[in-house]
Amino acid sequence: MLLDFMLAAIRADGNDKVVLISNYTQTLDLFEQLARKRKYGFVRLDGTMSIKKRSKVVDRFNDPESDSFLFMLSSKAGGCGLNLIGANRLFMFDPDWNPANDEQAMARVWRDGQKKPCYIYRLVAVSISGTSL
Repeated sequence: MLLDFMLAAIRADGNDKVVLISNYTQTLDLFEQLARKRKYGFVRLDGTMSIKKRSKVVDRFNDPESDSFLFMLSSKAGGCGLNLIGANRLFMFDPDWNPANDEQAMARVWRDGQKKPCYIYRLVAVSISGTSL
């Protein structure tokens, strides 16, 4: 619900684009369902995509004329080496056990050529069971 609210606010506010990063393709599936429901243009890159197709998806997203609002990214498939300066906002889900991997993933939007201020959101949830509040 928080992501849904924040994406709606970002979308209504202007021309910012967003990268959603997860370690799990099942989470990317949920992002995709949300994007379809809200009619957000999106692209997705995960481990099933060929190298040639990855380049085309990145170029399409980075194009300022593109209708893609969201870039859904598997951290294992694209956490390192991608230049996603078409976006200036990035949401991190399910942090990696190795903080260096998260730092690499977060650096996808803050790169040479980025002209907008960048915002990184790290969403963390805690489940409390068996306790009384």
